[in-house]
Amino acid sequence: MKFVLFVIFIVLLLYSSTATCSLTVDKGASWSHKYTETYRGDWQNWAIMGDNFYKTGKYTDALSSYERALEFGEKDLYYSFDYGVIENHMGDSLYKLGRYEEALLSYSNAWQGQGQEVFSKTELLNDQGVVLLALEMYQDALSAYNAITSLYKYSNMS
Repeated sequence: MKFVLFVIFIVLLLYSSTATCSLTVDKGASWSHKYTETYRGDWQNWAIMGDNFYKTGKYTDALSSYERALEFGEKDLYYSFDYGVIENHMGDSLYKLGRYEEALLSYSNAWQGQGQEVFSKTELLNDQGVVLLALEMYQDALSAYNAITSLYKYSNMS
């Protein structure tokens, strides 16, 4: 099994000499800063606005919106599932901006809010692996991908 994972890892490295995130997003509605007054104080709408910015490739605006969502939802979101989702999306935005170390921190923060959600944790580990590949931290990336298989094995045992 380790050999198969090693071969997969090598193929992955060869396939993407420069690691890229393969997130597929559909083009959402274009948002304008004039809408920000409407969203003052409502963390859910800030998160939605961040998603729409992300979908249209406006990663800096997306990141700002996610930060505002966490700011406004501080009491409601504290290490909840939604907190984890927003931190994960912040990590995706930071990755797209080339801010890899910060992306890893966001993914680590997201982990705290994911509870027992195996799919969400595997998605986070995959995202961490992609960033670690971009940082050329191959052993750490392999560890992240190995952890995915461990999570799936554990989840199928229960």
